[in-house]
Amino acid sequence: YSTDGSDTVDIVTEWDPAYDARGIQGWTSLGESGEAPLGWVDMPEINRVLPNPPEFANPDWYNRRGRVTDWGNFEQVVYGDFPGGLKDLKTEHPDVRAALIDAFSYWIETANLDGFRIDTLKHVEHEFWQEFCPAIRERCALIGKEDFLMFGESFDGDDALIGSYTFDQEVDSVVYFSQKYQVYDDVFKYNQPTTRVQDLLAARSTNFGTVPHDRGVGLPPTDVLINFMDNAMKFKTQHDN
Repeated sequence: YSTDGSDTVDIVTEWDPAYDARGIQGWTSLGESGEAPLGWVDMPEINRVLPNPPEFANPDWYNRRGRVTDWGNFEQVVYGDFPGGLKDLKTEHPDVRAALIDAFSYWIETANLDGFRIDTLKHVEHEFWQEFCPAIRERCALIGKEDFLMFGESFDGDDALIGSYTFDQEVDSVVYFSQKYQVYDDVFKYNQPTTRVQDLLAARSTNFGTVPHDRGVGLPPTDVLINFMDNAMKFKTQHDN
């Protein structure tokens, strides 16, 4: 179709379209043609493969609203695709929730995991985590795994938002990004008053869960917040001196 009213074809196909709250629309020479079909790229050479397990190829399992273009718009943050073609699952769908619980449980047992970091918490509705996390703890209990740690990442400086995922049986902990913004950036980098540190610590018991989750790690989220000291890691091998 043409974006400027001329007869020039600007876009032939789009595999990573911009967000549209109506759902991504198809196009013909006459204009919009209704909801666009969802297709899959199978190009292993660029790390694009078909969904696996295969049930995740069901188009009804996706929100199909296109990629996030405004990270300050919470609707887009929750329902939009990640740029690069990472499609957003419809995590409100009971079959999607069940399939994700099964998939994560499979890897816990197969790889004998003791915990995992969950990416992009804020891009999924709270109700999902309130079902997912207790279900994972229950599956762990069935195979004798105690104190299984689930901590999540919400890349945001909003302390209350980050902490909101540690209530109501959700994750045991989060990456403490608000400390990065409020302490390392504000105080150390931009020379703001050290009261920023005091304010952050004072808010911890309000913004984060103060009670351990059932079948969780046995400690309240306030006591197990995760900090990054450095992103560089070096593993010692037999060849190191």
